[in-house]
Order: sequence, then C-alpha cells, then structure tokens
Amino acid sequence: MRNYDVSHWSVTDRFGHRVAAYLRTNVKPMRNTRPIVSFTFDDVPESAYSKGADILDAHGVNGTFYIAGGLCDTQEPHRRLIARHQCRDLASRGHEIGCHTFSHCKVNSLSDQDLDLELERNQSFFVGLDPGIVLENFAYPYNLVSPRAKLRLQRRFHSCRAGGQAINIGSVDLCMLKSTEICEGVMAVDGIAAWIDQTVASKGWLIFLTHDVSAYPGKWGCSPQLLAAAVSFAVARGCKVLSVREALQEVY
Repeated sequence: MRNYDVSHWSVTDRFGHRVAAYLRTNVKPMRNTRPIVSFTFDDVPESAYSKGADILDAHGVNGTFYIAGGLCDTQEPHRRLIARHQCRDLASRGHEIGCHTFSHCKVNSLSDQDLDLELERNQSFFVGLDPGIVLENFAYPYNLVSPRAKLRLQRRFHSCRAGGQAINIGSVDLCMLKSTEICEGVMAVDGIAAWIDQTVASKGWLIFLTHDVSAYPGKWGCSPQLLAAAVSFAVARGCKVLSVREALQEVY
C-alpha cells in the first residue's frame, strides 16, 4: 500500500525521520516576492496524467510529477500507473518529471550503494525515454527519510520534498521541503482556500501533494473538481503557480 499513514512506520522509521527533519542541512532564505503554489503528484497514476495535467494545462501552469520508473506501465488493484509515452508527453508539455526512486522503496532502508543504484536506474530509465529529461528534484517515497539518506540525496538533487502539512515560510530546508496533501474526503474546497490564504498572507511557498485524480479517487487522491478548484483559487489569489523546478528559481 502506497500511502503516508505514519501508523505503518516502525519505531526506527519514526525516530530517523524526526531526526532528519530536525537537522536542517541545506537551509536557504526565501527570496520570492509573491506567494507560490506548486502542485505535485506522486508515483504517478495514469489519472494524474490524463486528468491532473490537463487541469494544469487549462490554466497555463506546470506541475511536478515524481515518478518511479519501475512502476510505469503497471496495473495495481485499483489504479493503473502512467505509461512510458505519457511520461514523454508530460515533459514535452513543460511539466517537470521528478525522481521517486526507481522501485518506489523506503530510502531509509537502503545502503548507500543501493540508494545510488536506485537513483541511477531511474535516471537511466528516463534518459532512455527522452535524453532531455533530467531528474533534478526528488520526493521521498512514503514521505519517509533518515539523516544518512537525506545527506546523500542532498548531494544529487536541488531539492527533496517531504510531507509535514505545512507551508514553507521565511527559509526552507531544500532537502526537507514541506508539503500539504490534497485528499478527497479529508480536504474540502474551503480547506484548500484557507491554505492558499495563509500562503498569500505569509508570502510563502505552498506545495500541494496528491496521487490519482479521478471521480472515485483512492485514499490519497482527489477528484478533478477539487484539483481544479485549488488551481483556480491559487491563480485568482495572485499566487505564482509553478513546478518545483520553476519555484526554486524564485525562492533562492
């Protein structure tokens, strides 16, 4: 099950993740002059491509799709994952492809050598699809990390996104970017509006995270209507809606 319910974390997982979050290893002051909202998708289900990307395109904005290459073209019990040709299409439309390991594995469970292999396999997979796809930013599978893995990933990527249900304000640890989940049944339109209003008031950077985008989404996905409302409200409130790659150019 690919979800971010911390009840599935072991005691070791919890301790290591807490230490990694506490140790701010790559802190930069935020220099953006306007509030920023980014929409990110993990794994990535086919519906995030067919529905999510289309919603972003309709508003003329880009998102970041954190993809584990080993999941592409696979079918799970309740969802199909993105296909290879759809990855190429996303990139050609200006959306960012981010790294989510190759096998969608817990990075805190890997040796340094195995972690490096996962990252190399994922980059090689995407170079095989399109030599122009360079994986510059990372998202932790299961939102889980350890201090050792965090430091190793910091050497390779411009940023690493975690969870936290929080807005990035004032300064940001680039290897522990905070995000907020959009989940159907948990986050309503007024809740999304409140998050965006807080981002505007603080001139922060709000990173939304979801998975599938469908009429009957899974536990960690959302409906097209909810996603469209979030994008529309962010634009209406004067936020810059940017991919993570684009946002980093504004932030530092």
